[in-house]
Amino acid sequence: PVLAIIATTGVIFAAVYGLRALQRLLFEKRVDEATLTLPDLSMRERAVMGVFAVAMLWFGFAPQSILRRSESASRSVVEAARFAPNAAVSAKTSVTP
Repeated sequence: PVLAIIATTGVIFAAVYGLRALQRLLFEKRVDEATLTLPDLSMRERAVMGVFAVAMLWFGFAPQSILRRSESASRSVVEAARFAPNAAVSAKTSVTP
C-alpha cells in the first residue's frame, strides 16, 4: 500500500506539472524581443507537416494498409513466444511427463 500511495502521488504530481506547463505554453502571452523576431514556418516545414498529417489521418481511417504488411512478422513473433522453451503452459493443454 505504501508503494501504491507513492506511485499514485507521483502520477498526480506529474499530471499537474504537465498540465500547468501545457497551459503556460499554449495560453500565456509572452512578449519578448527574442520571440518577436522568430519567423513562422517555412513552406518546406509546412509541406512536411502536411504529409505527416495526411499519413496520420490515412492510418487512422484505413489501418489495414499497414497491418496487412506487418501481419506475417507479428505472427512469427507471437509463434516464437508461444513455443519458446520458457513459455507458460496454458490450463487447456495437458502436459504429460
